[in-house]
Amino acid sequence: MPETKYGSDEDSDDALHSRREAAVSRLRAWTERQRTSVSDHDSVEQTQIMEQAVEEGEMLLWEALAAFEGDAFQTMKGLPFSYTLKGNEMFVSRKEKSITKATVMLAFRNACEMIRAGESISGPKKLKTFGASYLYVVFGRVGALPGTSILVTGSTGFLGSRVCAYFRQAVSHGPCQAGYRVLAPSHHQLDITNLAQVQALFEAEKPDILIHCAAISDVGACDLDVEKSYAINVTGVENLAKACKACGTKMIFCSSDQIYFAAEPHTEAHTEDEPVRPCNTYGRQKLEAEQRTLALCPDAVCLRLSWLYDTVRLREQEHGNFYVNVQAALQKDGFCTFPIHDTRGVTYVGEILEYLPKVFALPGGVYNYGAENTLCTCELVRNLFRAVGMDEAAVRPNTQAFQGNPRNMAMDGSKARRFGIQFTPTLDALIRIWQCAGE
Repeated sequence: MPETKYGSDEDSDDALHSRREAAVSRLRAWTERQRTSVSDHDSVEQTQIMEQAVEEGEMLLWEALAAFEGDAFQTMKGLPFSYTLKGNEMFVSRKEKSITKATVMLAFRNACEMIRAGESISGPKKLKTFGASYLYVVFGRVGALPGTSILVTGSTGFLGSRVCAYFRQAVSHGPCQAGYRVLAPSHHQLDITNLAQVQALFEAEKPDILIHCAAISDVGACDLDVEKSYAINVTGVENLAKACKACGTKMIFCSSDQIYFAAEPHTEAHTEDEPVRPCNTYGRQKLEAEQRTLALCPDAVCLRLSWLYDTVRLREQEHGNFYVNVQAALQKDGFCTFPIHDTRGVTYVGEILEYLPKVFALPGGVYNYGAENTLCTCELVRNLFRAVGMDEAAVRPNTQAFQGNPRNMAMDGSKARRFGIQFTPTLDALIRIWQCAGE
């Protein structure tokens, strides 16, 4: 959506930006004070003090709403909208009927009660008013809702480190607008195989959302030490699910496309509801972890991720990824080798991060979460090299890998697309990323 312009010169834009920052700062400070306020319902004096505080908050809210009038928003489902204020009414561009100021303030008071009670305001329905799908997003941007707390496991790993960095940024587009408080405990602070430690941390922090990235993801390592990998990949996940259930935390579990690697040949893209029989230890552990998670937390979201890549390494000791591996092979040997009996999606991690705010609103269940692809890995890279003007002869076929059991882990992303999550096809994304990285 094009950026909304206010005024014809830079000074006008700067003044509007300053006005908005000031309005959000005042309202957010007020909102944070509500976290620590103690209400004694038996005290008439305390009740009066609390009522005065809410009236102050209502005044700050209306000022903030006026500052953001005409700005571009998106609902949690990705629907664009804006609003204008006229008198005591809020007119939303997507609705014929206005939202009255009284309704706005009722939603605000409902939010205040939940903030003071320490309850999570995890979605629009929590506001319990007409127009909540719009008010929830607007409240988040203007500072009327506390920042969502996100607990990230595996925060030093490839995906976890990028999840933390993404939500620590001041993101101001799409549904990612409310501000986030990222909790990234170390392994010493959170050993997921220790149920008591897991429960203690959740009780202390009460996170709104858990993004569980930690895992032993090396397929060979899982085969070599089944007991250790099971403790992390299954028991640890179950411990987290138990804590999420007890605290009302929304659980996002990072699963894997390895679930689809079976002993039987499969030529079509995989769907979430098909029977699966993983043929390696890691795939079986991820499947069991999904099942245990959903048994405890039916509203949990299990994301079957494909092979991820980025153009940079955030840490020297970070394991390689598709892009980095190809570049390293070309620099070292002048060629790269990929199997012809292997088909799977390869997904840019930036898109994985971009869609996470929509993931938070998904109904519980399993979702294929990655780019689609129909080419074997060797042909994929050859097509990439051809498109970006590189020598495709530098891509050599590996004819031995998976020869006895051709691997097809390609995923059908149609279920996620119904909720506005649409990944760029693997080859198209790789071409775009390669070209951008070369500029």
